[in-house]
Amino acid sequence: VLQEWFGSYWWNTRIFALLFVYGFVLLPLVLRRRVERLAISSAVSFLLAVLFVVISSVLAISALVNGQTKNPRLFPALSNGGSFWQLFTASPVIVTAFTFHFNVHPIGFELKDPLQVIPATKISVILCAAIYFATGLFGYLLFGDATMSDILVNFDQSSGSSIGSLLNDIVRLSYVL
Repeated sequence: VLQEWFGSYWWNTRIFALLFVYGFVLLPLVLRRRVERLAISSAVSFLLAVLFVVISSVLAISALVNGQTKNPRLFPALSNGGSFWQLFTASPVIVTAFTFHFNVHPIGFELKDPLQVIPATKISVILCAAIYFATGLFGYLLFGDATMSDILVNFDQSSGSSIGSLLNDIVRLSYVL
């Protein structure tokens, strides 16, 4: 997004952006002693994920109403060998999403009532699954057969209108945030 807005410079390259995020965003969050201090950042990230789903659904429903959706394919085309391996592109996302399950026990000990960790875990898994499902469903409705393994790549492509480009930038920036 930065390269689209400002052009290609050293300060908006991928490696510099990653170093910036690691140094000024993730490092201060990791250095927190107690998990409860991350409540605001967790709430913001959840709200931005919901914003991502809402914008994706609005784009998909408006494209569906206007007849601009592409024909969806219910089963993958396994005609060439590469398509079979593309079925596994979701694995890194799923593994990353559920990598932090080992943090449940320390978080449970920090709660006033450690038994609250059970419903909190159930609610968080249900919300995460609902967001992933809605993102996949509306992304597939919006992009149809042209859906790529990383749905953000589909949002990188300009939709042709200024409002669509603005919504695409908002979706991509909300995901980054």
